[in-house]
Amino acid sequence: MDLTAPGLIEITLFETTYECEARFSTYASDPDVIAITLWGEDPEFGFPEEITKVTVNLSETLRKPGPHCIFVPDYGSTEGLFKQLEAMGLLKYIRDVQIGYGGGVEAELRGIWRAYGERALEARMAQDLRR
Repeated sequence: MDLTAPGLIEITLFETTYECEARFSTYASDPDVIAITLWGEDPEFGFPEEITKVTVNLSETLRKPGPHCIFVPDYGSTEGLFKQLEAMGLLKYIRDVQIGYGGGVEAELRGIWRAYGERALEARMAQDLRR
């Protein structure tokens, strides 16, 4: 189940600026890890689409982020995304991490993003208890 944080944020990727909503959930393969995607309108056709994934799951490498934290890739299509979200006060730098062939950071969720990250974990736990 995705939870959508209120309000829109503006991000720029590859010289294109998007107004996005943030959707929070957990990974199917690891319900203890928060997953965040940014959704906005396709600039050409105007229909909703996933603009980018904010998080990556590194559980298969036996690495998990700390409490209230996520792993954010900072290469390729997401290069510069962390700095933009940090400047908005949504993330706080914790440490550098290796993500695949590129770099990234472990970041702590801040403000409304922290609240929605916690809600996503709680929703997943409730869903698992109903099974």
